[in-house]
Amino acid sequence: ITFVKNATLYLAIGCYSGDILIVELTQTGEVSGIEKYTLHTNAIKGIAFYNAQLYTGSASGEMCSFSVENMSVRKRIHEAHTSILNGICAYEKGLATISRDLTLALWDEDLNLKDRIPSRHKFSIKSIAASLTGSVIATGSYGGTIDLFDVSEKIWIGNIQRPSMSGISSICWHDGLQKFVASSYDGHVYHVDV
Repeated sequence: ITFVKNATLYLAIGCYSGDILIVELTQTGEVSGIEKYTLHTNAIKGIAFYNAQLYTGSASGEMCSFSVENMSVRKRIHEAHTSILNGICAYEKGLATISRDLTLALWDEDLNLKDRIPSRHKFSIKSIAASLTGSVIATGSYGGTIDLFDVSEKIWIGNIQRPSMSGISSICWHDGLQKFVASSYDGHVYHVDV
């Protein structure tokens, strides 16, 4: 994920070692420096940026907020989920996380849990993304299902979709198409209307 600090572009990479790499980029996109910070003792499965903070989730179910201002951990939640925390994204009111425990959790920027919503997925939830406005959250599972959550109404929208018999490996919002785009382990890309 990228962020800007003091007019400089940075790239943050979550690693399976539990570290994050902060890569400083020049105006031409070349690497001008790399710093490593240890946030977790287990694999980082998701990373997001919100209000000048990096947020990470790990395979142990742990969640961390990391200040990019002073490059230090602000807060750690040891059991954000009861199983592997597979993904995290920023949305209109904070952070959203998903897990093998089949729940969607909504957090404020200080990592206070606001809500935990049971999903309609039957298999581990693998991927998560929010719409451009952050008002709709999409989740994708290892079972090939995709579901949409309306943040303000706090409800799952319509019927759960199953575009693939293989798992949904990643999902993101596409500004140009104004819809979610999901990749699958079957090698295909699927479009999901809101």
